Amino acid sequence: TGHANFITTTNDLLISGDLEVAGSISAEIASASKYFVTNPTASASIEFSGNGSGGANQSRFSLGVGNGTERLDIFNNNSSPIVTIASDGSVGIGLTNPVDRLVVRGAGTTTGVGFKTQDSTGAAKFVILDNGNVGIGTTVPAQKLDVAGDIALTTTSQRILMGGGH
Repeated sequence: TGHANFITTTNDLLISGDLEVAGSISAEIASASKYFVTNPTASASIEFSGNGSGGANQSRFSLGVGNGTERLDIFNNNSSPIVTIASDGSVGIGLTNPVDRLVVRGAGTTTGVGFKTQDSTGAAKFVILDNGNVGIGTTVPAQKLDVAGDIALTTTSQRILMGGGH
């Protein structure tokens, strides 16, 4: 209401102002077409959300651009962040404000896995728990560094320094 709507001969729709829709909008866009959301004076963003289960919780995907605010955010059903890519290229997994190139927020428990690498069969090879313990060859490191298997030192001194005064 109160906004000028134009439909041109090429079947474009130009809306000057806000558009509110009660219900859903769907668009079938040809492969050669582009979808634009613009704001000539500030940043613009687009958000997709849905109630997969029909409840109040929504999964969300949002993309913002302009004025140094370019970012991609993906949230789960309880609005907890899954992945964020910030305007400087920093990636956050489990948080929305990554301050380094890759920041992974753990499970929120002292024994939860914060980071894990796996081989092609899915077997864990390297883990970092929320408490900071690192495991190589074990998924339950009990110490700051817990290695299951042999360790090879290939330096000329081949030594391990122990204690604070080494």
